[in-house]
Amino acid sequence: MLNANNYGYCKIGFDEKSIEYFRDNTQNIESVVNRNLIYRYLWQHYKSNKMPFSNYFTMVKNCINTESSMNAVVQMLNSCQIYSNKYVKAGDEHKKFTEEAFDMVIGLFRSKSDPQDQNQVASYALSFIPDTNLALKYLQKDSVLDKDGEVVHESYHLTKSQKHQLLPMVYSSDDVDSVAKESIKQVSLFVRSP
Repeated sequence: MLNANNYGYCKIGFDEKSIEYFRDNTQNIESVVNRNLIYRYLWQHYKSNKMPFSNYFTMVKNCINTESSMNAVVQMLNSCQIYSNKYVKAGDEHKKFTEEAFDMVIGLFRSKSDPQDQNQVASYALSFIPDTNLALKYLQKDSVLDKDGEVVHESYHLTKSQKHQLLPMVYSSDDVDSVAKESIKQVSLFVRSP
């Protein structure tokens, strides 16, 4: 692979066959540096309109649960978050992607035992919560939940910054009733206290 181990400095382009190979096999490459480069190159290919996002997202889903480098995991999750916020069209396409990304991130959260890794992944789970009622349940249960509202790890509790991330989403929503909004005022007061 050109630029292997990040020794060279050039822009990399892959042909269709290479893109297919990396989409399906990047998780089998031993070098963490080379895997990180491939993740970055494939993201650049998407941004340059040289491949559809579905190829990149397939690679992410194939690699994310087995990736040993949290830096690489964060890079992939950042790319998915950017796609969700900037590139995907609002409506059904956005909803479908958000739900699929949320399920993927919850699966990743389940696989993490290190508290620092859990905290990083939990912050991304918040970015992909598919609806405001589930966000409200996150605040009420003070934890990471799956799409059915079940707590994923009993010992994990949301950090103050994670609660801050959820409050505007829930409080500004028309889907959440006034009684629920009153209940989150208590959470809001708790989060803001020193």
